[in-house]
Amino acid sequence: MKNFLYLLILVPALSLGQSSKSTANGFVQNQFPSGAVQSEGLIMDGQKEGLWIYFFPDGAVRSEKTYTKGLLNGPEIWFHPNGQVGWQEYYVHGAAHGVFSYFDSSGNLTLKKHYIDGVEQPRYKGLLLSSN
Repeated sequence: MKNFLYLLILVPALSLGQSSKSTANGFVQNQFPSGAVQSEGLIMDGQKEGLWIYFFPDGAVRSEKTYTKGLLNGPEIWFHPNGQVGWQEYYVHGAAHGVFSYFDSSGNLTLKKHYIDGVEQPRYKGLLLSSN
């Protein structure tokens, strides 16, 4: 009986000393020092997975990003503080791919870029819409 009691005490204590290299899984919510939500999303095998949402300190959405095994993979949308889309980008396995569109805070398209496998392609006539 005495040995059984030692096991009841020892086994939970051993599990507290597990390596910090263990992988986390589940929903994660990070916070600003103020306590407001800074970002939230899913962690699988210790890496970001699926849609992650990032916030301004006032709680408005700052960006939405899609991940697969920790790499950007899919749309990435950034917002101006007023809620207007600031830019839209697309990634495939962490590399920029497709048309990237940039907007001013009023929602007007100002610039487009085109990427293939992470390499910006030559600008095509009419794609540069602003002299920023």
